[in-house]
Amino acid sequence: MTERYQRLYALPQELYCEGSPLIVEAGALLWDRQLGRILAQLKLRNLGEKALRGARVEVQPLDLAERPLGGPVSYDYLDLNAGRGSAFGVKSPIVFDQPLARGFRVSVREVVFADRSVWQCEGEWKPVPRPETLENALGEELSREYRMLYGWNSRFFPRLIDGLWQCACGTEYPVGPERCPVCGRPSREVDANAMEEARNARLETVRSAVEAERLRKEEEARLAAEQEAREEEERRRIAERWEAEKRAEYARMMAEQKAEQERQEAERLAEQERQEAERLAQQTAPAPVPAEANVDAAPASAPEPPSGAPTPPVAAPPAPRKKKRLWILPLVLLLLAGIGAGIWFYGLPLYRYQAADKLAESDPLAAAERFEALGEYKDAAQRAEELRSQAAYEQAEALLAEGKYGEAVETFAALGEYRDAMARAGELKELEERYQEALAAERQGNLGAAAAAYAGLGEYRDSALRAEALLEQVNAELVPLEDCKAGDLVGFGAWEQDGDESNGKEPIVWIVLRRKGDQVLLLSRDCLASMPFQKNVKQEVSWENSDLREWLNNSFYNTAFVSFAEGEAKLDYRSALISTIVTSQMGGSVRSVHDKVFLLSEDNVQFYLIDKLGGEGMDAFLTPAAARMTGLPIGERLSWWLCSPLMSAAGGNLVSVIPAAGEGIEYTDASEYCGVRPAVWVDLSKLG
Repeated sequence: MTERYQRLYALPQELYCEGSPLIVEAGALLWDRQLGRILAQLKLRNLGEKALRGARVEVQPLDLAERPLGGPVSYDYLDLNAGRGSAFGVKSPIVFDQPLARGFRVSVREVVFADRSVWQCEGEWKPVPRPETLENALGEELSREYRMLYGWNSRFFPRLIDGLWQCACGTEYPVGPERCPVCGRPSREVDANAMEEARNARLETVRSAVEAERLRKEEEARLAAEQEAREEEERRRIAERWEAEKRAEYARMMAEQKAEQERQEAERLAEQERQEAERLAQQTAPAPVPAEANVDAAPASAPEPPSGAPTPPVAAPPAPRKKKRLWILPLVLLLLAGIGAGIWFYGLPLYRYQAADKLAESDPLAAAERFEALGEYKDAAQRAEELRSQAAYEQAEALLAEGKYGEAVETFAALGEYRDAMARAGELKELEERYQEALAAERQGNLGAAAAAYAGLGEYRDSALRAEALLEQVNAELVPLEDCKAGDLVGFGAWEQDGDESNGKEPIVWIVLRRKGDQVLLLSRDCLASMPFQKNVKQEVSWENSDLREWLNNSFYNTAFVSFAEGEAKLDYRSALISTIVTSQMGGSVRSVHDKVFLLSEDNVQFYLIDKLGGEGMDAFLTPAAARMTGLPIGERLSWWLCSPLMSAAGGNLVSVIPAAGEGIEYTDASEYCGVRPAVWVDLSKLG
């Protein structure tokens, strides 16, 4: 299937104008194959404290040589309610009337705030350099020192570029606030000299601690060596004692074996002597006298007659007398009359029955009328009912082929227990319900779930066409994994999502939460399943022992990232997943485990989804397959599990979840059914 949209150009960097409350995070130029037009899509984010109601941008189309094509295109984003950190514009196409456009320049000319005040651009929109990591800017030693001073979650080198602060946490905000609005770090440059002095002092402390640790380990090694020597001596004594016992046992066994052999030899000699004595006794005994035979004489048989003698003739019986049989004629006439009556009363209905039976193949309704005319003859009434049901069944099939699904359902339902009519009616009702759920999901803007739901319906109504169109639209939003950045949607792995296993698994859509070189942190866009965190809540509830962790790192891990295509090689992406330390809490204790598939923690949600993505991706829809398993309608939002914190409470064990509305954090019992949004770290260099 050809994708509807082809990407022609993408902004290489973010754009910012000094003093602007907005930043242009991304932009792309797309060719719409279906409508034959060129359009631009922008992603803008509010950096200021005040909410926005509208913004006006100007986009200048460029040709291949980056020369202007015509005048700039002005576009207004209206009816916004974008607070700090909120992004907008990704779903608003800006159509060009220049078919030769292969690039563009963009600038925000005017912004209207919620309080009706207006900001107008007076400067130039310039590319913003990407944040520089602490390691690249300061080196390994000073970057560690910086994290000790300002927090271990520091990632980037803080700097001021054309009125835009790039904080160590990765947040970008205009000059003005004394501290970062997200992490609270002070808005100031890095003092490398102070960090160097602090590092030297810390190194001296570390060296003292290392020396003390070395002496402690040497003492432990000496004591361990002495203990090992004592244990070795004990093992030697045990081995010698065991060897002596083994030799004594061997000598005892040999003595018993010799005694047994001598006993068997004595018994053998005694048996030989007994047999020899019996033989001598038999040789000296006298021979027995045989008894006389008594032979009886056979009785003489009577003499047989001489052969060949003639047999005397047998006299023939006298011939019967012939009698007149005139009474036969009336009897024959009566018999013929009976046969005629039988033909009239029995042969004619049989003829009509056979004719109706033959007609049933071509015209079931006409044949049913003829069977009904036969009344109670044989099974004519039953055949008439069967043929009328057959005709109604065929009519329902014809209505279904014509797309008259409501009438087809009614006709199948009216047939009752005939053939599979009830099952067909139930199947069509279920398909219609799923079709309406898919329509509802599409109207809600949940295009991924709607596309999967339509695909699961096969050829029902226009499901195939709708699925194809929505998939093209969804795929147009996906970014190649190697080109992704935070906030993008990517496809990776596959999982059964449309509820129809016959068409194979569907690609999983992920939200990119973070990219660090070739390592990418992904969170599934949708709830791929719905299940309890832990079924048995009588035991201690923890992430490391939970049923959900077991399912993610076994069933899901071995299914979602391994695929078999007929006639092609096996695709296995499991080696590209990075084992990650997952930290969760149980009461006051902190526990850490290594997982390749995991759930986000509360801190992850705050940092990535709220602080970095402005709340995008907080709410999630159930896939059609997961919805059918839970009995919820397709397109339904559902609370989804986090891995921490966990706490024990009277009457149950509570686990943190993101509620269905996607706002805040709540707690629910671990045995409840909530959505599952897997998270993975992927090493792009291992994808090949």
